[in-house]
Amino acid sequence: MSKSYAVIVGDIGGTNARLQLLWYSRDPHVLIPSIVNVTRQTYRTNTFTGLTAILQRFLNDIQNEQHQEDVFNAIKNKKIQVVLAVCGPIWNNRRTNDTNNVRMEPDGSRWPLQQADIIENDLKLNRNSLVFLNDFEAIGYCLAAQVDSQANELCKCTEAYTLHQVSLENNSDTNTPIACLGAGTGLGACFLLPDGSGRYQVYPSEAGMTDTFSPRSEEEWLLVNYLRRNQSFIEIEQLVSGPAFVTMLQFYSEYLNQSLTSKLNHDLQQVSQDDAPVVISQHARDYNDSLCLRVVDTFLDIFGRVLGTAAQTFLPYRGLYITGGILPKLAWRWQNNFKNLLLKSYLDQGPKMSEIVARVPLFLINDDDLAIAITNANGQHLIKFNEETLNKLRLTPSLLSTSVSYIDFEILNERQCAIECVKDQSICTGFSYDATNKMCSLFDDLTKIVDNDITTLRQELKPNVCDNVKCKPDAICISYNREGKQVPSCVCLNGQPTPDDCDKIEIGIWTDYNDWSGCSVTCGEGYQFRKRECLSSNDKTQKIPSDNCIGTNIEIQPCNVTTCPTYGPWTPWTPCSKFCGIGIKQRNRSCTPPGSNCGNYTHEQRACGVANCQRVAGIKETESDQYPLKGYLAIREGDILCVPQNNTEIAKYMADLVCKSIGLARGAQYAILNPIRYNSTCYPGILCDGTEKDFYECKYDRTQTSNNASDLFAIIARCIVDGGFSPWSDWSPCSKTCDTGQTKRFRTCTDPSPSIPEPQTIIDNFPLAGMNCTGDYTQVKTCNEQSC
Repeated sequence: MSKSYAVIVGDIGGTNARLQLLWYSRDPHVLIPSIVNVTRQTYRTNTFTGLTAILQRFLNDIQNEQHQEDVFNAIKNKKIQVVLAVCGPIWNNRRTNDTNNVRMEPDGSRWPLQQADIIENDLKLNRNSLVFLNDFEAIGYCLAAQVDSQANELCKCTEAYTLHQVSLENNSDTNTPIACLGAGTGLGACFLLPDGSGRYQVYPSEAGMTDTFSPRSEEEWLLVNYLRRNQSFIEIEQLVSGPAFVTMLQFYSEYLNQSLTSKLNHDLQQVSQDDAPVVISQHARDYNDSLCLRVVDTFLDIFGRVLGTAAQTFLPYRGLYITGGILPKLAWRWQNNFKNLLLKSYLDQGPKMSEIVARVPLFLINDDDLAIAITNANGQHLIKFNEETLNKLRLTPSLLSTSVSYIDFEILNERQCAIECVKDQSICTGFSYDATNKMCSLFDDLTKIVDNDITTLRQELKPNVCDNVKCKPDAICISYNREGKQVPSCVCLNGQPTPDDCDKIEIGIWTDYNDWSGCSVTCGEGYQFRKRECLSSNDKTQKIPSDNCIGTNIEIQPCNVTTCPTYGPWTPWTPCSKFCGIGIKQRNRSCTPPGSNCGNYTHEQRACGVANCQRVAGIKETESDQYPLKGYLAIREGDILCVPQNNTEIAKYMADLVCKSIGLARGAQYAILNPIRYNSTCYPGILCDGTEKDFYECKYDRTQTSNNASDLFAIIARCIVDGGFSPWSDWSPCSKTCDTGQTKRFRTCTDPSPSIPEPQTIIDNFPLAGMNCTGDYTQVKTCNEQSC
């Protein structure tokens, strides 16, 4: 009696959810079981509130389609097995916090915790019919199939490109690891280790969530500081993923002081955040947009270095594979760019490790369906086709027009269609494949003699050791390797230890929960858990699998120890350090609460000023006879510098700059604000309205202010003038005509005279007066030293 059931396989990514319905049937009289692709759908992940909603939508959609009666009944009665590949860590194949890259529209909130038990209950599926698999663990099984001679062809990656080839002489050991990295909505990873029998064990990894980026230039340090404005921990996937394109575009726009083109800005506003990377890539390729090209090149550079790090971490001499949807879409850049930033950065790993990395081959896999392909395995022997063999089975257009297929079904590619024909040994004599609709059609022409090569291929199909084993109900046969041979074994689906007990289901009882674990974080929102054990109802000292108890063996709840320190607001930018030329401005911020440590990004400096400028400011003197260098700060004759009311600190700073710019190192004695009359022409100077501008951009416009004459004030200032010596006088006549006399010369501290404080501006403990000259005021020397 044949055994048939429906299987839903899915790849749930941060952007797209791809679901596929398969029909599995196994006839004990047929060597190879049949797996038929029934239908498939793709949905936008962030439009759903969780996995339950996505599966319910898929079930609704497939129930509305036309299917064979047995398929329809399985769907209707929920007799379905479900395997979902999801991002993020998995616990016991039954629980996931699949929230790393899923933000729901329109509010951006994250998915809640996803539990198989709850989803099965909500969808009324059979218990233990849903299994989670890490998405890159699923991809790892496809990579294992690449090097496994007995793997199902459906598990194979459809397209693989060699980016860095390594000769066999340099890499003859095939019993070495394999690794994989993939950039999409996030950065995923997995690695494979040989088990000694020629096959590989697959292990998931969360390497993309580590803080491992090391900047190599000042530009990259600024990029890191830009990211740290909002957080102190920078995962590497924030620089190597789709969302990284948007972040880097915003950074380069600010860093290069370059606005987005109107076309780019418009196109970005028309798409969601998930589709923005596509727009950026298109503008780089189609419009040669300089900002977008900078983003693409930076992404390729950093991704290449991350790949180099993975090569050093895993030493995958059997191959480092790149997956994910981004890199194939950027082939126009890394294939045609003479520098090939990706490969250059991959191989450039410093003097110690570059030679090691060069021994690791690099491959690119272009297949969006990798994560769902792994569930299609049925243990068949690998069949390799060349074009000549395909032509012997492929129907010609003339035969196709006069022939009628005996079965039509959806399948991924032409070679898999040919495999189905070879597998159907009894009647299939030819096939045709519609690539547009991915439809495979098999034909049986009894008058056609099957070619010897096809007969040989069919003989090469190795039988599965489980094909001749009949297990009891509620058990399945699996094979395992023992001393180089595949050995069959019946395994109970209900967890019982022996096949004779497969029909016995013992309902256990729970122990009390143990104490709550400590919080997973030291500050902010984390989680804590507690567990309980499932015990035999017949022997309460014996632990049994938790699936035998109703409910779950673990409870998880959020916890919040303390509020994490955060950065406070930035202070305003300080005035530019140079009145003329390129200077520095700075702003600061502190951690909240005070005294806490939220990171090192507490101050920021930026260049300011005008590179090639002339001194345009000075003092328009008003009382030069009595008080030298006292007057209005002037831009040019007839104009005065002014500031808004109450900005005395800025006024004093500007006065200091003007005084220093004309050679008076101690700056200004004071800066007093005086109301401006209506007929004055006024320049607010370096700072106006809180932003840095050119003098002429800041020209006072009376229409932009109120009619109140006191809203702007002129700066009345006086520079501190230190005394300077006048030139020496001529030497005086000698005091004697003979027998050694003396002659003198004099100088005064009047060039300039030291400034004296004005009585109304004297402030206690503030040195406003100019300094007197230091040095000799009089010089004496001998003269007429001859004897009388």
